[in-house]
Amino acid sequence: TEKMLPIDMEATPDGKFLLVTTFAKTSVDEISLVDERIIKQVDLTTQAEEIIIDKTANKAYVSSSAGSSIYIIDLNTMTLKQKIKVKGICEKLSLSDDGKKMFYTDKKNNDVWVIELDNGFVIKNIGKFPNVSKIVFTQNKIYITSRTKNRLAIFDYVTMSLMNEIAVEAKPID
Repeated sequence: TEKMLPIDMEATPDGKFLLVTTFAKTSVDEISLVDERIIKQVDLTTQAEEIIIDKTANKAYVSSSAGSSIYIIDLNTMTLKQKIKVKGICEKLSLSDDGKKMFYTDKKNNDVWVIELDNGFVIKNIGKFPNVSKIVFTQNKIYITSRTKNRLAIFDYVTMSLMNEIAVEAKPID
């Protein structure tokens, strides 16, 4: 059974709590790292999955592919602040270093999307990229690796165009 199997977990920036998402639950558990007890559950409306933390803004972003949503949790109050409706079935969340852009893939059709968190949550399509392993954004460039193809794609964020593709060594499937 999948019940109570963790999907993802991240420690809060202060190192005091662990946020955990679990199969068959529509909440995020806040677990004390002092005594390993569940302190609070932040209720969402759909299955909670991946978690990423913005350490500067002290926020957690939690994906829900079933709800085509990303939830924003304020880590200071451990409360749900906002729900962002996204395009597609989101997975592979990635946050820019400055916390202004979040990237994700649509696992149904392999589209890569960006949400401009500092621009009214505008959502832009970057294009199709099959079997995304990782997305990194730095210096106005988007770097995307594939789980199945031995390549690294480099996109220019300003023009939203492919700049280059580089062959890379084969890696284990993640």
